[in-house]
Amino acid sequence: MLALEILNRAELVRPVHLLGTLADELLTCAKVIFEHFVYVAQVAMGANPAQTIKAITEAEAYHGPSLIIGYAPCEMHSIKGGMTNCQAEMKKAVECGYWNLFRFDPSKDTGKFQLDSKAPKDGYQEFLMNEARYSRLTREFPERATDLFAKNEAAAKERWEHLNKLVEMYKD
Repeated sequence: MLALEILNRAELVRPVHLLGTLADELLTCAKVIFEHFVYVAQVAMGANPAQTIKAITEAEAYHGPSLIIGYAPCEMHSIKGGMTNCQAEMKKAVECGYWNLFRFDPSKDTGKFQLDSKAPKDGYQEFLMNEARYSRLTREFPERATDLFAKNEAAAKERWEHLNKLVEMYKD
């Protein structure tokens, strides 16, 4: 999610987009949802296995195209404690609002959009610092990191608000 571009041999690193593919995935989901004929879900098995299974089951039963986007940390995230903490990391990502769980089923008459995440708790910055790809930035560019992390958290809050608007929009 943190794309880094090497500018020169002195290893000046410029964060291209702190949100990376997370913003792209949400935008893709929003576009697909407004097509009104594609089942869309965003899942994180470590955060909510039942929601993941429900999304897969609904997607399979849906008569039409389905898109499921899953949060899955990898070795490149450099999670503290290693990949044995992958499931816990997914749960933290959802709890702090870094990743949201939802399902959109256009075949339903009411409640087409289900927001399965609870309201984000505190701990967004702590979540970021649990991954070396983010904590490294604080060591190399502390002022810039503070600004980027604040923007990242603000964008996560905006995503949460947007998803809540979708819940209201598709309630009836």
